[in-house]
Amino acid sequence: MDIPHPPTSDDVGLLAALIDLAVARYNADPARIYISGMTNGGGMAYRAAIELGPRLAAVAVSSMLMPVKSLCPAPKRAFRC
Repeated sequence: MDIPHPPTSDDVGLLAALIDLAVARYNADPARIYISGMTNGGGMAYRAAIELGPRLAAVAVSSMLMPVKSLCPAPKRAFRC
């Protein structure tokens, strides 16, 4: 499938901004940031793990379809189960 134009939204940027807001305004512990997702949100959680990995304590995905081939790079650090 060819996508004619790159998406104009920045989903990972939104998640990063929400983390910043939670830490600054609501006193969230930056060492205890968790992301969870299901179906399409599971894919977003995996993407967040790749792009925001150092800022996350853990990622949980309950279910999602995985493509046979993915263009996503591997996370820069491993998460423990």
